[in-house]
Amino acid sequence: MPTEVQSETLEQVVEVTQEEVVEPEPQVVEEFDKERAMNTINTLRAIEKKAKANEKKLAAYEEAETKRKQAEMSEVERLQVELETSKAALQTAKTLEQKRQAASKHGIPEALISRLQGDTVEEMEADAANIAALLKEPKKVPPNLTPTNPSGNSAISGETPADRNRRLGIG
Repeated sequence: MPTEVQSETLEQVVEVTQEEVVEPEPQVVEEFDKERAMNTINTLRAIEKKAKANEKKLAAYEEAETKRKQAEMSEVERLQVELETSKAALQTAKTLEQKRQAASKHGIPEALISRLQGDTVEEMEADAANIAALLKEPKKVPPNLTPTNPSGNSAISGETPADRNRRLGIG
């Protein structure tokens, strides 16, 4: 009985396994056709040239659209846009000058001015103080070493003549 059950189970596994096996489809390998490849390359080059020409046309159309919108604006609207642009440029210049002043006050190099943060002069100066504290080099302290060969100079080694004699076994 157990042999029959095992053979039935084995047959079921074989059937399930045979159903799951899928034969891969054979891939069709085409030979390299030099003429077809060159035609494809030339077609792509033509498409690229056309795309560049279309890009130039688009830029010209966008510029014309901007000019048309400016022409449609009333004089007051045009001046308002110009005023807003000037205010933004002035604010940028003021902020940069405040950063320069804070940096020079705390001895920060000009290359680090763009790193300063803050909306007010006080915030910029506090940031500049923090950066300046980080940039200060620690004082270099020479190592506290005694010479390896003091050549009899007891002041350097800290050894008294009596200690030296005891160490050498002289007296």
